[in-house]
Amino acid sequence: MWSSHIFQIRASDEDLEKERGAVLEEWRLANNFRGRENKANWKFLMEGSKYADRLPIGEEEVIKSVPGQRVRDFFHTWYRPENMAVVAVGDFSDLEDVVKLINLRFAAKQGHDQGTNRPLTIPRFPVPSHNEPRFLCYQDPEASVSMVTITCKAPRTIARTVQDYREELARWMLLLALDSRLFRVSKQPDAPFFSGVSNTEVLAISTMCNSLEADCCEGGTLQALEQLLTEVARIRLHGFSEREIAVARAETMASLKTTYLQRDQIPSTEWRGNYVEHFLTGSAMPSIEYSSQLRKTLLEDITAEEVQKVAEHFNTTCSCTIKTTEPHAIANVEALKAVVAKVAEMERQGDIATWEEENIPDVLVKELPTPGVITGTNEFPEFDAKEIILSNGMRVCYKCTDFNDDEILIRGFAYGGISEVDEKDHYTCKMGRPIAREIGEYGHKPTVLAELMAGKYVFGSTTLGYYSRTFEADCAKADLEAALQLGHQLFVTEVDPTEAEVKLVMQIYLESIKALQRDPQTRFDDRKRAVNFGDAIFYRGWTPEGLSEVDPKKACQYFSECYKDPSTFTVMLVGAIDTEVALPLILQYLVI
Repeated sequence: MWSSHIFQIRASDEDLEKERGAVLEEWRLANNFRGRENKANWKFLMEGSKYADRLPIGEEEVIKSVPGQRVRDFFHTWYRPENMAVVAVGDFSDLEDVVKLINLRFAAKQGHDQGTNRPLTIPRFPVPSHNEPRFLCYQDPEASVSMVTITCKAPRTIARTVQDYREELARWMLLLALDSRLFRVSKQPDAPFFSGVSNTEVLAISTMCNSLEADCCEGGTLQALEQLLTEVARIRLHGFSEREIAVARAETMASLKTTYLQRDQIPSTEWRGNYVEHFLTGSAMPSIEYSSQLRKTLLEDITAEEVQKVAEHFNTTCSCTIKTTEPHAIANVEALKAVVAKVAEMERQGDIATWEEENIPDVLVKELPTPGVITGTNEFPEFDAKEIILSNGMRVCYKCTDFNDDEILIRGFAYGGISEVDEKDHYTCKMGRPIAREIGEYGHKPTVLAELMAGKYVFGSTTLGYYSRTFEADCAKADLEAALQLGHQLFVTEVDPTEAEVKLVMQIYLESIKALQRDPQTRFDDRKRAVNFGDAIFYRGWTPEGLSEVDPKKACQYFSECYKDPSTFTVMLVGAIDTEVALPLILQYLVI
């Protein structure tokens, strides 16, 4: 099939006419807010290069009118075996047979007759650098959120040497440590943004970018921009503390460990992507065993100064572009320039203070609970699972599997949910889980919990539905105790928000609701629900009026009550479970 697709496409005029409609429909589907913004951003980001005028799907007029001969010429010029590679990854019984099949279907193919004498050097289009930042204030009435994006372009780096791997790890540690700071800023009273994130990604074959992005309230893009610029300037001036570096190192080490332990369960698609990348860029392709050991060795030796140095790539002098996105035009280019100049002057004068760290407790659970006992057991041979009944009435069912060598999945559920509350308390109870999540459903603020979980592969979540309530966790085999500690904390915590915390959470959700109301798809969905279900409260979407009915204190009380009685819960564990280790931990932390 692939051989025919590559070498025997007709691209006749009749075929082309049949495809125009399908491609035009794809083009139309992308003509929403996100598509319009992406198009504007791409032109802005790649200004001065060929890429700015070469969007992947093309222009409407070209799709409608491009002649068949032009398509055939392109096909004959570039779809040639000397430009191609074949990557095959999978559960093959005989690799030699696979190689023979590839040779049979591909090796004998020659270049197309047409265009044989044309130059076949693949062009490389540069992306010009610039020392002065560029600005764009993008406005769209359907914009789902107000946000600011800082992007600094740089020559693309490709990991081929040990030093390349070292720099890659330092860059990754910078992103982790910077994201941790942005997360803490977003949780402060009167925070300038709701969320902030840093990233590094490839833009083109020769160009990559380092970016910062923050979502904020409408009219808050200037404050968000100033805070983002200030945080990277703070790093350039003062660096990171040893604790911040230790946390970033632990997070990276945990990821490396999980990848190594599950090296035999890596999806074939991931391997395929790595080999394609190697073909296109010449990147190194070491074994997982070698790369894991190399990264571990390098990681232990990377210094805070190396990580700090990476922040230089986030400077406004590094081919920087700054874009705001708003539903209504509030920010302007002159105001953005003033913010950049202000922060640059603060950095030159050294007027940016060092980072103030939080006090972090040593342990997640302050006092270890007294272990419970097993009061009953059941076996389910039809699906090879066992159940134990704990002394507090909780049922725990577990099944040992070997699908993934380093993964355990946990899910607890109990019947009863928001459908049981009075209609006047509907919106209040519905907000219980969002408020609790933002301020600390496990007895610690999210910023504190993030550091307590540093170096552990543990992800926890809760859900309050109309008819049931659940808690879930996904953890590495070695981190089962930490996951069960989260479950323990969930059952013993009384969520009690402060006024400042309530104000921040309610503002975030109000902005989110306003953003949804600007989206035509949301209005369509609301109308569809109204037609199908009438005025049933279960199917009403959120409105600012509905949010104003919420009693935050009562919402948190409801959330706490939902996880007060462990005897109503059934907990399931599936994965790489060592019962000799797991059962004592279950009795320690789930008998509340």
